[in-house]
Amino acid sequence: MRALALPVLVLTLAACSDQSLTFTKEDPVVIDNGGLRGRVCSTSGRTWLADALAYVNIVDEDGVIYDTKQAFSDLDGRFEISDLPGEREYTVYVQYGPETLLEETFYIGSGETYTVPEPDCFDPLALDVAIVTGDYDDFNILLDQMGFANYELVNGQDADTIRTFLADPAALARYDIIFFNGGFAEEGVIYDSNDSTNTVPATNMQNLRDYVNNGGSVYASDWAYDVVEIGWPDRVDFVGADEIPNDAQLGDYDNVNAAIADSAM
Repeated sequence: MRALALPVLVLTLAACSDQSLTFTKEDPVVIDNGGLRGRVCSTSGRTWLADALAYVNIVDEDGVIYDTKQAFSDLDGRFEISDLPGEREYTVYVQYGPETLLEETFYIGSGETYTVPEPDCFDPLALDVAIVTGDYDDFNILLDQMGFANYELVNGQDADTIRTFLADPAALARYDIIFFNGGFAEEGVIYDSNDSTNTVPATNMQNLRDYVNNGGSVYASDWAYDVVEIGWPDRVDFVGADEIPNDAQLGDYDNVNAAIADSAM
């Protein structure tokens, strides 16, 4: 029997030069999921809100929503949403019933957790307040309407009483907020027009500044503006000279129709 001769094909790969080509495969970029946390205050601004719905829509590159992550706030108003793909921009919505309480856009990097800035929220029953009484205003009426209950009156119309109060840092530290009604006794207490060597006013004002620097809050109404002007002269530019007490108390008593042009006011 005659053998069948099969052709043999030999392939030879010859390099054109003495250089070799090296191909490397880069590792894929790993993007980890991130998260979101925040806190919800009631519309009254007085209590942290439970059972508010927070949600985030996840969209594809064409802007089509393909998933929604949500969470409800706990008894302290806190919520947290996890498993949000990283390196993306999101918008969080917080709703309570039909009302939208928050709508904020933010960016989450790989593996990051974004914290929504906490809103101003306080429980008036949890705050201790001192009200320095005066001739013209009654802050306590306003505080009663706002639900404050833990406040004490300091007789600001008696110079010795208010002078003693401001001279004691420990007494100031007992309160979260100190209100000054217009018309409290200022002469010899926060300034002395008659005796430049009297160091008591300067000491009292420094005690107030220290109180604020340590977390306390000071409110002053009407003619009590001197507390702010003397204590923090760079914060508000009142009419007249800062170094002269009562220099902004200008004008006559009358009913005036006026427009407030300053949006901050």
